[in-house]
Amino acid sequence: DSEDHVHVVWQRVVFIEDYDIFYRNSTDKGESWVTKTERLCWTSKESEYPAIAVDSNKYIHVVWQDRTVSTLYPDLFYKKGTDDGVSWYPRERLTWSDYDSKTPAIAVDTSNHIYIVWIDTIYGIGREVFFMKNY
Repeated sequence: DSEDHVHVVWQRVVFIEDYDIFYRNSTDKGESWVTKTERLCWTSKESEYPAIAVDSNKYIHVVWQDRTVSTLYPDLFYKKGTDDGVSWYPRERLTWSDYDSKTPAIAVDTSNHIYIVWIDTIYGIGREVFFMKNY
């Protein structure tokens, strides 16, 4: 981020076929890490492929695919963090697809607009790249 803090997210198996998303940061360019790891979701299904971006106001933006709603097809979820990851807003569901919404990526521009891209299967016949922008 603008103060050279390092922010990371990852998926981890917490039980058989149960992956959740975790967050941790460093305030000294990765020399040491905060002792507390934040668990960003508590699901009984697969939460996978997290992506992270930090804006100039130090808000942390995380997006991932999740099979919480449908065990067959993942949707995308989003969570916003503040205070270097100490506080988090409730997660938001971003997609309501009848098929796969997968492998999201996220970026933030200099005006703090959030951009998310992902792959979605349309009508079960082909994959397309989708784009979402937050003003």
